[in-house]
Amino acid sequence: MRSGLPLPCARLAPAPPATAPPATRPPSPPQLKRDWRDEHERNKARDLQLAQENKARIEQVRRNARANREKQTNRRMMAARLERENDIVAVQAKKTNLRKAQLVRGKVYSHRYVTQKEAEEMEQSSFRRLFGIPSASNSPVRKNK
Repeated sequence: MRSGLPLPCARLAPAPPATAPPATRPPSPPQLKRDWRDEHERNKARDLQLAQENKARIEQVRRNARANREKQTNRRMMAARLERENDIVAVQAKKTNLRKAQLVRGKVYSHRYVTQKEAEEMEQSSFRRLFGIPSASNSPVRKNK
């Protein structure tokens, strides 16, 4: 390595003088018309392609919307069916509760009153006379047990 001395380098050749491009003739009118028609056809094809893509996208959106509406309708129908089934169960439960209440009321009623036969037996018993229980002829008596 040499220090302080310039490195040998290749001399760059000067750039060739700029030459004017060869004179070109303007395109002829039929060529311009063909170029314009080709560009028009390309634009038209591109526009048709975009229109077809838009149409396909819109159809897909409509299919999705239709499917969503059908799902909603099915969900509503299922909910209504379940509600009707629940109503049936509720009505049956009410009937069961009513029947239980009637049985309980009947049991209480049967403990409160006596039958005609039991009343007659009580009238004839010595128990009533021994303890001074008044006659049951004025008290309500249930018949036909």
